[in-house]
Amino acid sequence: MVNRCPFWTEELAAAVQTAESFSVVAEIALRVLRRMPTPISQLCGPISTGGLGCRTRNEHLFARCVAKLRAEGLNPFDQMPLQIGFNRLVNEWQQTNGGSYCWPIMEEVYWPIFVSGLIKTTFFLPGWETSTGTRWERRTVKDLGIEVYEFDRDWYSQIIEELTGAVD
Repeated sequence: MVNRCPFWTEELAAAVQTAESFSVVAEIALRVLRRMPTPISQLCGPISTGGLGCRTRNEHLFARCVAKLRAEGLNPFDQMPLQIGFNRLVNEWQQTNGGSYCWPIMEEVYWPIFVSGLIKTTFFLPGWETSTGTRWERRTVKDLGIEVYEFDRDWYSQIIEELTGAVD
């Protein structure tokens, strides 16, 4: 069982599910971040493109890696609850934008998160370069002076081993 972030309340998680826009999702994310003790870290890695080649597998891996950072005392922002709101909003966006990459996730959600100054460090999963959004995140956090670290490969290998066969 993945240890969920204690700073996501039921109210905030429900608000993500009914968010009418990406900017509303960003406002909710910032509310969660403001509830967290500092310094706050953020995991960056493939979810919708790249990574393990499947959104479901990427989400399971991402959630486990966030939990590992939390267990190591690195105070990560848990982005997984945002995915519920993203999935619906992305589907709506792609219907009118031809199925291309949904840049509003980066520009309207993650940009405000990064420029808020609340995120102090980032941890990039192996294979981050296979993801369109994660390549944008890496450039952006470097430009903003946010610390960039690679997610520990031993932790990553152990998590991959634990997930093998569990998400088929």
